[in-house]
Amino acid sequence: MTAVLGRQDDGTFWAEVPPLRGVLATGRRLEACREELGEVVEEWVLVRLAQGLSVPTLRNVTVRGMRRPPVRGSARRTPRVDGSGGNLLDCA
Repeated sequence: MTAVLGRQDDGTFWAEVPPLRGVLATGRRLEACREELGEVVEEWVLVRLAQGLSVPTLRNVTVRGMRRPPVRGSARRTPRVDGSGGNLLDCA
């Protein structure tokens, strides 16, 4: 999955991931924009999981579902992610 980056008239950067509806980030510096985009993608995935919706494969990382953490008595659920780690997106 590839992110689309651009620069606004005021010099700030923006980035989006078109297949992930609503994923958009901005930043004064390119690196800040990329970092924010990573956080937005992570939050997008967590919201989809919390709502029981599917999540597409993001650069060799497939989210298979939810599992309970090993802590007894915890109602919180965490996503199970399989993959090689590293960056989920290519920025182009």
